[in-house]
Amino acid sequence: MADVVVRDFKDRLDNNRLNEKGQTYPHEGLEVTEERKQELRDKGYTAHVADEANDKEDGEEPKEFPFHKGGGHYLLSNGESVKGKDEAIEAEEKLKAGE
Repeated sequence: MADVVVRDFKDRLDNNRLNEKGQTYPHEGLEVTEERKQELRDKGYTAHVADEANDKEDGEEPKEFPFHKGGGHYLLSNGESVKGKDEAIEAEEKLKAGE
């Protein structure tokens, strides 16, 4: 499972790409070792998010929506990302109602 960026940083192993607070790490297309993930956690740049309701195997979709991605961002069932839990719940209810 991906980690969440909790403090902005430039990744020296990814062409100094800026990773901003709230984004998932690693980004799509970047493969990193568990050691690298742990290094960034230890330095306070990322955090592992454990969410049993939405714990998924690689390639699977989350089981429940809205799915908390971290940093106050939520994924809706249509793939849209929304900031704020209440806003995400409201938007997901509208999707389910067909609005």
